[in-house]
Amino acid sequence: MATRLCQQEDTSNNMPKNTGTDTNIDTSIDAGDQQQVQHVYLAKRAWRRWAKATRADLPLEHYSQQLCNVLATSAITQDAEHILAYLPTAHELNVLPLLLTWQAQGKQVYITRTWPHSYTLSVHRLEPDALELHRYGYWQPRAHARSIDPRCLQLALLPGLCFDLRGQRLGYGAGYFDRLLATCNTTTIGITCQALIIQNVPHSHTDIPMHYLATEQTVLPCT
Repeated sequence: MATRLCQQEDTSNNMPKNTGTDTNIDTSIDAGDQQQVQHVYLAKRAWRRWAKATRADLPLEHYSQQLCNVLATSAITQDAEHILAYLPTAHELNVLPLLLTWQAQGKQVYITRTWPHSYTLSVHRLEPDALELHRYGYWQPRAHARSIDPRCLQLALLPGLCFDLRGQRLGYGAGYFDRLLATCNTTTIGITCQALIIQNVPHSHTDIPMHYLATEQTVLPCT
């Protein structure tokens, strides 16, 4: 990958049936589309319940170790110098050990800060000693941390509740990562467990698909 320079910026439970139906819809506000939008919303809500219940029974600590090994040996990650990642909640796969290893190797690792009133994310260098706990249970940069231009990112590791092999991602519903990805051109890897890859994730036209999926078993290209 070509070298990029990152510039700093100032900042103040039942499983539903998956029918395979194409749910890539236009969410413009007219009478016909409203029914489709509601269908996608309800389908996403049902799959979120299923994914959370399924994830609760998985050995996430063991899978996290396997996932880090998979990512560390992938050619996709080895060439990247500027990598966006995440700090996990107690219910997500933990990639922090790998992030610290990458930092020790000289890679630039970044995480996001959530700005709830604007529904946006800002991007900051990972500094483990300069974090605060978000009310939803994950660590993030403090409010005064200097942000960087996300257009420098070469690779983004993104968590989700479940994914499909087309790269569609089911998140928690606020669309933060989709809005961030719309501002930059970066290779994306959805981070998940093999058991949480389903046939079809319901989605709308604002949902940005992943280029790859990484699980405790392998890295898969999305089709």
